[in-house]
Amino acid sequence: MNPEVCCKNLGRGDSPFEIIMLGWQDGLTSGMARCRACGTTYHFEMVAWDQEQEVRIYGFREVSQASYDAVVALHLAPSVTENPLERSDALALKARDALATGFERIFYAAATNLAKEVIAARRVGFTAWKELLAF
Repeated sequence: MNPEVCCKNLGRGDSPFEIIMLGWQDGLTSGMARCRACGTTYHFEMVAWDQEQEVRIYGFREVSQASYDAVVALHLAPSVTENPLERSDALALKARDALATGFERIFYAAATNLAKEVIAARRVGFTAWKELLAF
């Protein structure tokens, strides 16, 4: 991994993200990410995939460090219950709380393995969406 790669100037190449998986369907669908270079924390979700379900496009929303830390702590903590649904519910609540600290998806990245390599990335804020959709 290239330590100089940052989410702020992301293109094709090594992934700058430490990933905590929250969702999986034949591959990563959602989770939390932290940029190794600048420390910015995100929640991300898969928003599209190709026909082979290899390349996935993820939308990233910046979340607070405290929210990210709460999800990571719960994810890494030993389970205190035998019921996996209780742990899953607790993670879902922490992820919901994290989403409340962010406003919009600020960039999108295409990858087959988001933790290792990014195929392409682009920042798309509201102004860019407005121009793209011509309204």
